[in-house]
Amino acid sequence: MRTILAVALRLSVLTAFLSLGGCYTVAVEYFPMHALTDQAPPTVRLEIVDSRPEDQGRGDGRMIGQYRGSFGIPNRVENGEGGVMPSTVSAATADALAGAGVLVTADAPIVLRATVLQFWSDGMVRVGSWVEVRYELVESGWETTVEGTSSEGSFFGSPVKAVETAIEEALVDLAIQSTEVFSTQEFQDSVR
Repeated sequence: MRTILAVALRLSVLTAFLSLGGCYTVAVEYFPMHALTDQAPPTVRLEIVDSRPEDQGRGDGRMIGQYRGSFGIPNRVENGEGGVMPSTVSAATADALAGAGVLVTADAPIVLRATVLQFWSDGMVRVGSWVEVRYELVESGWETTVEGTSSEGSFFGSPVKAVETAIEEALVDLAIQSTEVFSTQEFQDSVR
């Protein structure tokens, strides 16, 4: 009898011990951060227009700026591939629109015209870049101008690389500023 009690006691202690460690069951859930809507997202067709000053690359999609040498003499900087201005402004604008919940499609009935007023880098030791775009919803009359800017030092590095980096950062700044504009209620009402 004592042996049976000892075995039973050992089994209950072992069972209690095993229940302390082992497998646990939980209920993992994901809680969405963004509210879902039943509506399809609004779409726009993007149209890029080059209205840069002639001395700053209008009509020449490769020209992105200049840097100044030791005596302040400007040296032209071109992108290796043509068409950099329309393709990068288009990409930054599409990214900004996506951030505001608007899609760019080729067959959308609403046209968003992006008129590029500035797309330029210039400087000597410090290169400044700016990308200025006037956005206009053609049918509704909604219009605004957004500017992305950047500055990059070239004292110890390549001034050409500084121009490239500064214009890329200005495009990022343009996308950030444009996302805020495209997220406004006025714009959202105009594209729905």
